[in-house]
Amino acid sequence: MFFSAIWEIWCSRNRARFDDKPMVARQIVHRVMMHVSDAHKIYQPRLIDLSAPHRSFLQQWGVAFQMSTPLAPKLVRWYLPPPGRLKLNVDGAFKSTSSIAAGGGILRNHIGNIIFAFSAIYQGVCSSLEAEALALRNGIILCYEKGISDFLIESDSLVLVQMMKGNYSIPWRLSIITQDILYRCQNIHVSLSHIYREANQVADILAGFGCSITNSCCVWSSWADLPPSVKGPYRLDKMGLPSIRP
Repeated sequence: MFFSAIWEIWCSRNRARFDDKPMVARQIVHRVMMHVSDAHKIYQPRLIDLSAPHRSFLQQWGVAFQMSTPLAPKLVRWYLPPPGRLKLNVDGAFKSTSSIAAGGGILRNHIGNIIFAFSAIYQGVCSSLEAEALALRNGIILCYEKGISDFLIESDSLVLVQMMKGNYSIPWRLSIITQDILYRCQNIHVSLSHIYREANQVADILAGFGCSITNSCCVWSSWADLPPSVKGPYRLDKMGLPSIRP
């Protein structure tokens, strides 16, 4: 506010000297108020961040405040599939600094026991969305190879889920991958839905683990064989314990 006032006085003084326009205090104050209002729109100070005298002073200048209610954190968790059904959770990872991409996933039954889990590393991938799509395809292929044709799928990529449901346009780079997924899903019964990342931690850790493997794909079929970093979240999911989503 101080510098806005100095600036407007300087500009008004120059207009009076070089353009023969008189200095009018009301006009200077009005322009300073406009600067303050614009700054408020950019920074949006919260009511609780300012003392009462400061709020009162700015309100006199036409700055309106709204009380901001802090958002309460949510408790989210992974849910067991219905009896007799299987659930596949998948996730992708992309490290832009090293251009390393990977995917991971896990298939579990209605009591939370592992059917299989996988981690895969991908070459020539340029985005996390592409890694997510490849992880989805990997999981479906593994199910197909094991003769599993009826299962649920969860991914924490809302864009991918909406894209596969036809709600978003498919980027040309992903068109071949998505077409392959849709083709493989023609002869099986699957349902794809979105899940929060905090409830998809097992697949997330498996995708991260894929960034460090040397083989193109690692597959596990028992809890004992899983990477140590996966076992803890796996047990928490099976017990139904929630995670906190900020």
